Amino acid sequence: MWTSKGEHKVAVQMTKLLRDLGIKSPRMPDFKEAARVLHERGIEPRRSNGKKIYDLDYTAVEDDSAPAVGVSWNELNK
Repeated sequence: MWTSKGEHKVAVQMTKLLRDLGIKSPRMPDFKEAARVLHERGIEPRRSNGKKIYDLDYTAVEDDSAPAVGVSWNELNK
């Protein structure tokens, strides 16, 4: 989604946002803290198909500790 200011925003649910930011298994306190921080910065969710969606411009954190898809366990432990 492009805004009137020319910014590209991505529609994302809180779970995906927290996983992209490095929290592999977000818990309820993580959701509440993230929602509080977004609210303090004036970012409110909208409803889409009954789900809360945030329109954000962010970059996912690169996680080098996770193995690449399709890499076998034996290849990792050489």
